[in-house]
Amino acid sequence: MTKRIVCAVSGNRHEAVPAPQWDYSKGQKISFSSSAVLSAVFESPLILLHATEKCFVQIGENPVAADAAKSRPLVSEKDWAETVTVGHRLSVIRASEDGVLFVIPALMEGGE
Repeated sequence: MTKRIVCAVSGNRHEAVPAPQWDYSKGQKISFSSSAVLSAVFESPLILLHATEKCFVQIGENPVAADAAKSRPLVSEKDWAETVTVGHRLSVIRASEDGVLFVIPALMEGGE
């Protein structure tokens, strides 16, 4: 069976609503500063990001975040959903202030 993102359903036919459920029990809390920091490997193809301070992130096999064009800026105190490749990681670095990045995966079901 293929793994799928768990989401809300609606109506008698149980049609999927585009609102994933988040697996807070598998969330990561990553403190960031002036040196790039790596997350753990992703197990879900969808993650929710929330930073306490403005920062830059880069996602990939061996990412290294920097305040350059190849890293995505994240504003503070806003949620951002991002699709990722399972097995990849995230790198984060501060924009100007140290902070914390919360990385919450979407809840998954199924599998082999």
